[in-house]
Amino acid sequence: MKKCVLKSVILLIMYMGLVVSCDQGITQENIETPIKNVIYGFKNETIDEDFFMFPQSTTTDNIDFEEKLQITWNLTNSIGVLSSMGIQVAYPMGTSAGTEDTTFEGFATGLNLGSEYSVYYPYIGQYDRTKIPMLISTQVQNGNGSFSHIGKYDYMAAVNSVIGDNNVIVFNFNHLVSILHVQIQMPKAGKYSYVAIETSDKFTTEAEISLTDGTLTPTKQSPLQIMRLENVEIDSNEEGSVLEMYMVIHPVDLTGQVLYVKVYDEDNNCYTTTMQTKNFEAGTIYNFRKIAVEDLTHTGLPVTIINTPNNVDIVSKDDYVENSLITILQTDISDEFCEWMNIKGRGNTTWEAPKKPYAIKFDKKKSFFSLPEDKSWVLLANFFDKTLLRNEIAFYMGNELSTLDWTPHYQYVDLMLNGQYQGIYQFGEKVKISKGRVNIGDDGVLLEIDTKAAETDVTFSVSHIENLCNIKEPDAEYDDDTYNYAKSFVEAADEALFSEAFMDTEHGWQKYLDMDSFVDWYLINEIAKNYDAVFLTSCYMNLKRGGKLKMGPIWDFDIAFGGYPWDPQASIANAVEGFHVKNTLWYSRLFEDPAFLARVKERFNEIYAKRQKILDYIDAKAMFLSGKVVEDNRLWDTISNGDSDVSVVKTEYHNYVSDLKNWITARMEWLNTNINALTAQ
Repeated sequence: MKKCVLKSVILLIMYMGLVVSCDQGITQENIETPIKNVIYGFKNETIDEDFFMFPQSTTTDNIDFEEKLQITWNLTNSIGVLSSMGIQVAYPMGTSAGTEDTTFEGFATGLNLGSEYSVYYPYIGQYDRTKIPMLISTQVQNGNGSFSHIGKYDYMAAVNSVIGDNNVIVFNFNHLVSILHVQIQMPKAGKYSYVAIETSDKFTTEAEISLTDGTLTPTKQSPLQIMRLENVEIDSNEEGSVLEMYMVIHPVDLTGQVLYVKVYDEDNNCYTTTMQTKNFEAGTIYNFRKIAVEDLTHTGLPVTIINTPNNVDIVSKDDYVENSLITILQTDISDEFCEWMNIKGRGNTTWEAPKKPYAIKFDKKKSFFSLPEDKSWVLLANFFDKTLLRNEIAFYMGNELSTLDWTPHYQYVDLMLNGQYQGIYQFGEKVKISKGRVNIGDDGVLLEIDTKAAETDVTFSVSHIENLCNIKEPDAEYDDDTYNYAKSFVEAADEALFSEAFMDTEHGWQKYLDMDSFVDWYLINEIAKNYDAVFLTSCYMNLKRGGKLKMGPIWDFDIAFGGYPWDPQASIANAVEGFHVKNTLWYSRLFEDPAFLARVKERFNEIYAKRQKILDYIDAKAMFLSGKVVEDNRLWDTISNGDSDVSVVKTEYHNYVSDLKNWITARMEWLNTNINALTAQ
């Protein structure tokens, strides 16, 4: 029995010795197979067992487990004592550290014989007795089979005891948590980095206990529990191939469900098994012995897990599914992220594809993958791009080869939506006004030339722009200050561009339009022969108050670079020959100015000289994705026309990448000849 003697000197009032008895009787309950593993203070139940290490003729009755998991005090322990009067005192360790019996000593004022007292562990300096926080998120286990981390999460409490004979209070501590004791036979030797246990329901990761009545109230939930592993290496021999883990959880009723267990090694390979569940009660350790197999669907990418309430489908681009949960598991699990958010569909043509793109919005700004924090993020599906590289190439050119103020950044991820694998996505930055994105101030204006603008959008037309100008941000209304400023400025720019004196540097188009952004936006879209970039849709412009109108940021290249999929335009759109963006009214006029043409030639030749960098970047990204596209193709059949053979998929993928590189090379050569041959008309 674990006893705690609590001595308290009550200054100015009385001397009172408080004796805390932590009565943790040793009992055991076994659901399927009796075991002899005795865990101090916890009941035992064996729930789900594979006979992995032992002959089938041997039962676990014959296994002499060590009585090794003992909850003992150490010198870093402190407990909190609260009275019904609202006074809290911290009692640090006194003597006998490292044993079941110890003494806590402290000093307090204001205690009295009429109060009821409650005690909790570990002490965290919480003064509201009705809201003692209990946090169980990502745990860390140092060493295979180690249980030294349990004490940090072994929340205990005893409530509403009164002073008895000889000024002594006896507390009977109750454990407030459950422990999952999991032994998994691994198929491969190696170092292992973390374990993720997922449920279709939710674990409680943060809760509050009231020391007035012992009520436990969840405050944060997640479908995942994560255990980081440090210094855990599995041998290849039979007895050494078992990974042993102790995971602390809040009590939760998961009766009838299945837990999905994923174990990741240091190379981010994934191994899986499942575990049966029940009503996990406080004060009980649940034993599992399972066999893991390699998960061939795991690509090694960061995993984005999204769960909507009651697994409701995401069917709208306009209305968010609120109170959804997103969890991101990175290779470095220390960057694990779990938070509530809202999610909806996004895109135009891409929203009609089987593999859907999504928009995500948080209540507060968040940062992912070392990118500047923001509330709004997107998941690009790239369904029409067999290489999954076209957006990535354009964004690389924008970030590394252009002078554009800002270009979005993206990270490839695996997406799990409501428990179902959705394939490889790009997770990254939405185009919007923000200090870390389109940084034009709160009163700046972000415009999109968009033939697909909705009736509810605030738009205006300009004489020589082929489609409507849509005010994307900030929120505007017709005839308000934002609307009038943007409309009048773009109209003035249009008028100057098509005036007789349009080449005049003080009164012509350069008074209104930023040359460098118009040149670099043009070149990236012309090199890509981006179908939408003829001022059709997804053509962004930004206007800072007191500044010039700039093109950008670049956006939407999944059917560019010779990847336009639909007839009858495909033969023209995918041809390496021919100017494309240059044929818009604004750019045709700009090319009549020798100053603009000279800058285009100068910048193109600089990019042309770095064309091998683009091809090298494609090679690197294709090599990175080549083993990962297999599962995406298995789901969507975008590469191999029904053939799921891994070698066939990889071969076909590299063929598509080779076609992409050949197209870019040929396109660059055609533009090199024809741009440098242009003269201002």
